[in-house]
Amino acid sequence: MKADYGWIILILFAILLAVFWGQITGGISAYKNRDFDQAAYDRGEKIFADKHAWTPLEDKSCAMCHSVGYKEEGEKITMSDYKAGSPIILEKLAGKYKNDMLTNEDALYEQVMECMTHQNRMGLHRASLKSTEIQDLLAFLKAQ
Repeated sequence: MKADYGWIILILFAILLAVFWGQITGGISAYKNRDFDQAAYDRGEKIFADKHAWTPLEDKSCAMCHSVGYKEEGEKITMSDYKAGSPIILEKLAGKYKNDMLTNEDALYEQVMECMTHQNRMGLHRASLKSTEIQDLLAFLKAQ
């Protein structure tokens, strides 16, 4: 009669997993956040909410349409598709807009440019992907 050691191996595996769970999850978390830059995130958060970062003469910001806590302060909002009190919440953007490995274009950057250059929204000219402002804004948005 042969002995079955499968359950012993399973128990040992479970014990090892329980003992080293912190190291395993910490390593996975560190791998996921390897490209995170706190300083760029902080600058991007400011640019996201700054009403004069992109439009110096007008009161328009990304936070107007995409932030729950945005409060109008007497400025006249001229965007035709703007709906006060019903923001379009930005979440899990890094997963939704991944880099296209075949064309090497940043899909999140393209989405941001579509929003910023649309006539009914901010109506700006296209910004360079290499500009520090765009890089900081993308760092903030990818963390959302």
